[in-house]
Amino acid sequence: IDHPDVIKTLSDFIEDIANQVEQIEPLVSFQFELSGSEREKTKVMATNELDGLLVLKNIRHDMFHMPDEPATPVLKKCVQLKTKQEYCKYLKKIINEDGILSGAKIQSLLGKAVATVLSKAGIWKKYPNLQRRNVNDVTAGNQTITALNLRWSDSIYPLLDLSVDLVPAIAYLAPEDGGWLPPWFHQEHMA
Repeated sequence: IDHPDVIKTLSDFIEDIANQVEQIEPLVSFQFELSGSEREKTKVMATNELDGLLVLKNIRHDMFHMPDEPATPVLKKCVQLKTKQEYCKYLKKIINEDGILSGAKIQSLLGKAVATVLSKAGIWKKYPNLQRRNVNDVTAGNQTITALNLRWSDSIYPLLDLSVDLVPAIAYLAPEDGGWLPPWFHQEHMA
């Protein structure tokens, strides 16, 4: 997007969403980080789709045991994070009965909080150039947002459709900082 106001406004909009999510559901409060080709300046065509990491602020790597093997032989490039006993009560909304962190539960809890924020008129009044296009993910009658589908309107872009994928992430330490990486992950893949 050649228009700097679009990215700045989107970032401010998502920051406002983050502030309200923190009030609604503190467990999934997040810090937004632009990721992907827009951040890396490698987009070859005009941008209308952005990737955003929602780095969860209240879910830390040290709440989980360090796994040493893939979850199952079938899922060779997946790991399951087992919650340390002392954090099970705190994380109960996002873990399974066996204490394994559930990505689906995180996405659902976060998505419902974002949907609640977007249902309030106040957030939209602050951003007159943005309109809600549609909700991309509605499951089992519960509205769960996994992407923001928006329309930007101004004199330069009268009808610019935008999509921002909302990807929850947990910050993890690199091995040299006392953290862990799965055995199949190669250090040179880190940014």
